[in-house]
Amino acid sequence: DDIKDEKAWLKANPIAASYPEGVENIRAKLKEALEKPDKMDDFLTKNMNVWINKREQAYISAERWAACGTENLPDISGLDAYVGVDLSATTDLTSVSIEIPLNDGKFVVLSHSFIPEEKLDERVKTDKMPFDQWVRQGWITATPGAVVDYTFVREYIKSIEPTYGVLVKEICYDKYNARHLMQELEADGFTTVEIPQGIRYLTEPTKNFRTKVFEKKIIHNQNPVLTWAVGNAVTRKDAQENIMLDKSKSTDRIDPLAALINAHARAMFANVESVDVSEFATDDFLDRLWG
Repeated sequence: DDIKDEKAWLKANPIAASYPEGVENIRAKLKEALEKPDKMDDFLTKNMNVWINKREQAYISAERWAACGTENLPDISGLDAYVGVDLSATTDLTSVSIEIPLNDGKFVVLSHSFIPEEKLDERVKTDKMPFDQWVRQGWITATPGAVVDYTFVREYIKSIEPTYGVLVKEICYDKYNARHLMQELEADGFTTVEIPQGIRYLTEPTKNFRTKVFEKKIIHNQNPVLTWAVGNAVTRKDAQENIMLDKSKSTDRIDPLAALINAHARAMFANVESVDVSEFATDDFLDRLWG
């Protein structure tokens, strides 16, 4: 049955769907579930009597993401930028994503990735994706050798300010493999912030970023590598309804998106007066971000 068909609700809700107030309550919960994908599983099980036997789900649909794309980005010159870094393994895709909060509550997002030159052909064959074409188009940098040369990552980050005319406020990183590079970037004068990778820390930026996509408050330049990563991503959920991206269950690489979530963990609070902090579950998360 179509969950939007109110005539079918009586099957799963013989009491609640039998009187106007009960129907209105179900209607409100359906509206919330349609607007907030993380609520849909609960709605299906508790209100529609549908068994959901899974702990992970697709993160953002291709249609929702495409609706945020544009060929003409708004003017970002002079604005603060939050840079997210996901170094991953040195033989895999390494990504740097950038998030620029606008004054109207929207966010411009950009991304660039790096791949070892000697692994390029292999990745084209194993992943069945046009990495070589993306290198030619400038979305990915192929670094010499069999592992990603982090010197290129450092130089790219240093180029962000002059290239886009923004001010790099913070570099937000997953500590995996990142210690030496972050020390170098600190020596370059940047502020670096470690983003803990546990589910209780990542749940809020992961949920909030998806909400911004649904509200069309994320603006991206149709980067095919980032779009591919978004399409690959699934989330896992714990018993407390916390979620995070699940690299082990995602259909393929999600490094550009993981880097973007790291950036969003800080950028989402750039205009803190516009954020309802009461929705955020953990004091630890807020203490870590603002401490």
